[in-house]
Amino acid sequence: MDESVYSVLVVEDSAAIRRKVSDLLAESRLGRFVLEEAEDLAGALALLEVSHPDAVLLDLGLPDSTGMRTFNRVRVARPESAVVVLTADDSDAS
Repeated sequence: MDESVYSVLVVEDSAAIRRKVSDLLAESRLGRFVLEEAEDLAGALALLEVSHPDAVLLDLGLPDSTGMRTFNRVRVARPESAVVVLTADDSDAS
């Protein structure tokens, strides 16, 4: 059986939500996911200079950027990657 491997950058300032996303992807039957993580926009942009993720899971409310500014900076840095906006309540991640 050929298992697809997908690279994903998770950009989220909450460690609990990053862990939850990682756990959910590990349980997925869609393939294997190789994750990188950043907790702010600066870290995400630094990773995007050297990596080419298939997808970016993006929190729009980061310590150093918010809203569409965050989304647009990621899209410009890596336009070929799919960007999925994360929305969650921290209390649901534990």
